[in-house]
Amino acid sequence: RDRIRLHLLLPGTGAEALASQATAAVADGFTAVKFDPLPADYGDVSLARLVAETEAATAAVRDTVGRDVDLLVELHRKLTPLQAEAVIPALGRHHPLLVEDPIQIDSISSQAEVARRALGVPVANGERLHTIWEFKELLAQGGAQYVRPDIGLAGGLSHCRKIAALAEAHHSAVVTHNCLGPLLTMASVHLDATIPNFVVQGYSPLDDQLADGPARACGRREGGFLPLPQEPGLGVTLDLDGAAPLDLTGRPLTRIPLRADGSVAYAV
Repeated sequence: RDRIRLHLLLPGTGAEALASQATAAVADGFTAVKFDPLPADYGDVSLARLVAETEAATAAVRDTVGRDVDLLVELHRKLTPLQAEAVIPALGRHHPLLVEDPIQIDSISSQAEVARRALGVPVANGERLHTIWEFKELLAQGGAQYVRPDIGLAGGLSHCRKIAALAEAHHSAVVTHNCLGPLLTMASVHLDATIPNFVVQGYSPLDDQLADGPARACGRREGGFLPLPQEPGLGVTLDLDGAAPLDLTGRPLTRIPLRADGSVAYAV
């Protein structure tokens, strides 16, 4: 391929905000968007309300963008396997490209079982897995699904190329996870361009802002796609002299989401 398809990460919460951001993304040329439709108080609501509000937010995006845009539903490891069994089929009515990371990653077999039991709804896993052996267990137990290796976490270009080949042997596709920033984004482009089972790569508006910073990307986004870099190396020019520190975390890592009863809602 001579260009890399992107899905835009929508930061909003709630049906109205997500629908508005999805509209803007499509107008900007994106053919796929990713979002978290769970209610803000997901840890304290009844199962019925959890399912209803999550589906409503997903429906709002689908109704806004129509049938020509792929939806990637990001659940951020917030559900238990039993909750996932109720939520995922409801989202299937809106035909998402995938439902990502519905449960915690502490058990490969549990992740695989959720994927295997989500009949009719493709599941994606792997953004926090590190080795080809973890992906091997996931695919062997859970069958074909989308895998999400991150070049910054899973051994770099060489190891992620092996993970992609392993996925190909299981009829699985790669949706490259991207911890963002020009270096990882452009490195991921190189992987995407050289594997047959690539589908779409994550992208954030932050990358547009950082592209002219200390790590200057030689390629620029064109609508919902990134062209392949023509320069030597990754296609990034480093100029770190005088570069100011930049907080990319998004929230203090000590701020742990809690339920109303004081228990931990989920662990990142």
